[in-house]
Amino acid sequence: MSHPTTGALSAELVADRLAEVRRRVAACGADTGAVEVVAVTKGHGVEAVTAALGAGLHAIGENYAEELVAKAADPSTVAARSSVARWPVWPRW
Repeated sequence: MSHPTTGALSAELVADRLAEVRRRVAACGADTGAVEVVAVTKGHGVEAVTAALGAGLHAIGENYAEELVAKAADPSTVAARSSVARWPVWPRW
């Protein structure tokens, strides 16, 4: 399915992109179950987090602690995330 690269993110769009990533991983001969995909939401709004969680991703990556705190506290992400959601943080170098 083709999607524009701009505009609102949805769980369907993220799920489609995730499926493509998994197809590419499998095409390289890797075990897709052994590769963890992290949804990096740096510079995106909270809708990117809810879309990623809705698509079944459990690791939400952030570079900035302030963004992580705001997104994790947003009611829409609190309602959408499960107990297995993780928020890895990559420091700015």
